[in-house]
Amino acid sequence: NAFSRAQAMMKQFCNVDKTTVPSSAKKSKRTQKQPAKTSPNSVLQSIVDYESNDDDDQTPREPPSELLASLSLDEPATQVAKVCPDRIYSMTCHPSIDKLLVCAGDKQGYIGMWEVPEEGEVKEEELSDDSSSRHHLFKYHSGCAANLQWTRDGSALFSSSYDGTCCLLDVATEKIKNVFAVYDDDTTYRTLPGYRLDQGRSYWTQFGCLDHRQEDCFFISTSFGEVYHVDSRISGKAALSWNHELSEKKINTVSLHPNGYALATGGLDCQVRLWDIRNVGKARPKPVASYNGSKSINSAFFSPSGHHLVATTMNHKLDILQDFHLSKSQSKPTTSIRHDNLTGRWLTTFQAVWHPHFEIFGVGSMSKPRVIEIFDPSQRQRHIGGDALTAVASRFAFHPRTDHIVLAGGNSSGRVTIAR
Repeated sequence: NAFSRAQAMMKQFCNVDKTTVPSSAKKSKRTQKQPAKTSPNSVLQSIVDYESNDDDDQTPREPPSELLASLSLDEPATQVAKVCPDRIYSMTCHPSIDKLLVCAGDKQGYIGMWEVPEEGEVKEEELSDDSSSRHHLFKYHSGCAANLQWTRDGSALFSSSYDGTCCLLDVATEKIKNVFAVYDDDTTYRTLPGYRLDQGRSYWTQFGCLDHRQEDCFFISTSFGEVYHVDSRISGKAALSWNHELSEKKINTVSLHPNGYALATGGLDCQVRLWDIRNVGKARPKPVASYNGSKSINSAFFSPSGHHLVATTMNHKLDILQDFHLSKSQSKPTTSIRHDNLTGRWLTTFQAVWHPHFEIFGVGSMSKPRVIEIFDPSQRQRHIGGDALTAVASRFAFHPRTDHIVLAGGNSSGRVTIAR
């Protein structure tokens, strides 16, 4: 059946590179005896396995020009597929270099997986078969699948949802684990980290992402402007190691700088704010620096080197801030790119996302004929169009490989298009 085929397919992607994964990381954390931990004063104290990266070690990398020039969208048979039933809100690519596995999360909470064929690999019978063995569909969220992210070794898929839950799909055990959920004041849940966090109908968890210092931990933002840090290695309420209200309005995204302590948030308050999570006290926190985007901030993400931050704003701009993590006051964009971000009611909002290794980012476009756009911090631009792109792609994910560039985009009909 479809689920058995999905399990068999995921086993192929279980360990991307076993030589790079320490043996301790392959074992379940819950099976290892560890001393009891209490909720720390700062997030950094709870990440015992993290070693801070020096800023000088993060050198921006530009992709060879021939890699960008080779991108195309001219093969609909191998570059586009229906992956989810509804509008796509999140995208990610499995880090395997042997095969391309693209995952997408939609408005209803479905998570679709597509094993993308190589050029010329599609069989004749697959061209009209949406239920082929290359497509797999899961549903373990009741609300929008807001963000998807694979762990570095590719052994598990992290997902966060508007329904207040975060889940981990373990490829090795083929099990789905609920690693966090918010609850109301029902005393049944009083020992759980999400107890009494649910604040009613207008409350939801907006965004979640793994903590790159220690992937057993993750950040969550909410519609009420709160940011949580959860350490799944700790049982009980102490797992909620950090909980602060960083805005009076919804926070759309959070992004942790490679240095491990500079956190950027952006949302409906029209601000991109910078926080030093080592020094956030119990009183109302104050940002280290901020930038006013005039209108709502769809997203704000640090580049892989940490030297740049790109903010997608409803002011019809892509604002790039250089060395924002070193700012100490009100900041202004180093570069501001005019960009039509008015997607309207029926399209998912644009969010510019960085390549995991190169200093380039991809974003959707309202232009006709339809194209995907790739920029670098110096505004150099690459338009990619073709027969495989017939609708606006709003959400994107780069594959982490560096020998050639692969960019996957999801649209509002549940289709995924691959530029390669």
